[in-house]
Amino acid sequence: MWKEFHEQVDWQEDNMGFYQVIGKINKNKPVCVSFSFAKIYGKRICFYYSSGRYSDSVMVENFIESNYSVKWDNGTRRAMTDAMNFHHAIDACRTANLKQWERKKNWKK
Repeated sequence: MWKEFHEQVDWQEDNMGFYQVIGKINKNKPVCVSFSFAKIYGKRICFYYSSGRYSDSVMVENFIESNYSVKWDNGTRRAMTDAMNFHHAIDACRTANLKQWERKKNWKK
């Protein structure tokens, strides 16, 4: 994502990231998820992906659902997107940043 968008948007990469074993398949095959972060238009964004030898997409989605509570649209959907629709997230960050800037500008008057 960074390679495609970093020159077009206000994108600050955060080198701090981590991975977590979120469960196991058949009691001995660990499912790992890697997390990395960036600030896009001043908004902290978390990227995650299954990074181990074994993957279970349902387990990953259930983990994210139970550990990430931020919602959009009056709580109807998680505030997240996939790579195919990432441009929506960029636009949401840009819009939120502009609104914040406008509030600060009007407050100083």
